[in-house]
Amino acid sequence: MAENKDILIIGTYDIDIFYRVADHMAKQGCDVKQASTSLAALDFVKRQPFHAILINLEPDGKGGVAGIDLLQAIMDSSFQKHAVCLGVSTQSPTALLVSGPEKLKQLSVLAGWLTLPIQAEKATKMILSITDDPGKLSVESRVAGL
Repeated sequence: MAENKDILIIGTYDIDIFYRVADHMAKQGCDVKQASTSLAALDFVKRQPFHAILINLEPDGKGGVAGIDLLQAIMDSSFQKHAVCLGVSTQSPTALLVSGPEKLKQLSVLAGWLTLPIQAEKATKMILSITDDPGKLSVESRVAGL
């Protein structure tokens, strides 16, 4: 069992990354919060620390990336300095480079990438292992390297 890990899963652009991953993490003893809007995600990020944050990032069809602005809020939050932030998408991470050079700084806060569909058991095991000792993968360390 996980030792009461707090996990935030942020869905954007109507992609459901919650299915099975949230359920499996909860079965492992995690307290999983889910946000399907930017406003709900910002509320969570500003009021409670998390061990891990999974954020769905998808090209928005307008030359940008849905959800990318939430990364700045995660970087700026004193609550999230020890969190590990992982991107989730149906796309490869290189597809997000369409967001432009000014957004690359925000993308660098991501410690890793999960491509949908996710194998819930393997992803949960990996995420919980990383959060035991995030070290250089924490938001604080990723931001310090910018």
